[in-house]
Amino acid sequence: MKLLFLLTQSLDYPSGLGRYWPVARELARLGHQVCIAALHPALASLPGRAQSRDGVEVRYVGPMHVRQVGHERLYYGRAGLAWAVARGTWGLTWQALLADADVIHVCKPHPMNGLAGLSGRWLRGRRLYLDCDDYEAESNRYSSQWQKRVVARWEDSLPRYARGITVNTRFTQRRLEALGFPADQIVYVPNGIDRERFARLDPERALMLRTEIGLGEAPVILYVGSLSSPSHPVNLLLDAFANVLPARPDARLLIVGGGED
Repeated sequence: MKLLFLLTQSLDYPSGLGRYWPVARELARLGHQVCIAALHPALASLPGRAQSRDGVEVRYVGPMHVRQVGHERLYYGRAGLAWAVARGTWGLTWQALLADADVIHVCKPHPMNGLAGLSGRWLRGRRLYLDCDDYEAESNRYSSQWQKRVVARWEDSLPRYARGITVNTRFTQRRLEALGFPADQIVYVPNGIDRERFARLDPERALMLRTEIGLGEAPVILYVGSLSSPSHPVNLLLDAFANVLPARPDARLLIVGGGED
């Protein structure tokens, strides 16, 4: 089977790295032809916009809705955002129309990749599937309420045009069922573990790292992810850890990540 993934972020971003890339790579390993058309926050400085990785063809076809310099995300003004969205939408749509794909999988119910997926469905007769791995209307940062309203309306409408929907939380599954989407068209696919990234543990290296940052033999609560409070409210983790300390004063909280917060 030939599959095209439409992604509105780069494979270095959390969902791309932790969800869509492992799935695409595994599908390629099983013998399917897989292509990921994605957007990038630093498209102009990207050395290669087309690449092949582990049997998956990756194409960066437009800019993201944000720019990134190091760990800092920079947000466009109104005109810049409109231009970036137009370029990103066109790049993804062009791929959806040109690709010789049996299936188009829209990664996240965003307007840019959603419009591209619908174009492939309506103009080329492609089978369309949708993955919902976040509550987009509530987990993103918006500069104005109209942006949030557009995303919310789109997020609640796009699933009706898909043959099937995958979700990674029971919350999203229940939310979609409450909106009237048939339960038999919603498949729960939780985030997994990339075994190749995490299986090769060097005990000596681990001990050295624990020693370097003063963890010793203490029990550790580890957070790894974006430091962006709308989608990753780490402040809740800090509050929870404050409740842990009276019972376990030897515990340590380790936060690893970057972002605007």
